[in-house]
Amino acid sequence: AELVYKKIDSTMRGNVGAEVLAAVEALEMRGAVVCPAFPEQGRTVTEGRLLVHGKPVDEALAGDEMPDSPPEADLVRALSHGLSEDVGLLQVGAMREGVERVNAALSEFAARGTRIVVADAETRQDLNLLAAALLQARDWLPAGSAGLAGAFAACLLGDEMPREVV
Repeated sequence: AELVYKKIDSTMRGNVGAEVLAAVEALEMRGAVVCPAFPEQGRTVTEGRLLVHGKPVDEALAGDEMPDSPPEADLVRALSHGLSEDVGLLQVGAMREGVERVNAALSEFAARGTRIVVADAETRQDLNLLAAALLQARDWLPAGSAGLAGAFAACLLGDEMPREVV
């Protein structure tokens, strides 16, 4: 396959860390960049924390139809559970410096042996930039919600995301 994408839930339901690491190992990739952001649906990642309409995911979904406790907002900690892996954080400030900066950061993570990296994304433009960077860094597995998948489609098709997402 020319491009592999690991789809995850925008609120991090499930055992995302183990699934992502298994995919990285099975595909013999350098690592994975995890970004569940979907700004059009109110899901953003800021300083490694998953927010739903501005509230940490665990607060926003508390009492919702969650079978267990709500997912943890701190994505670095959430992805580390049950794994003997360090999880890195690609903050939005570094990401907004451009594709080259993102890819340099990924190289730095790889040099330290970090195979799972959480990426901040607060806007559609952040997701588009992340997708463009990951299209160049093909040895990193993108793992995200429909928000990041849409950014890949926009990059590959040379089109902007529609204003309304249904």
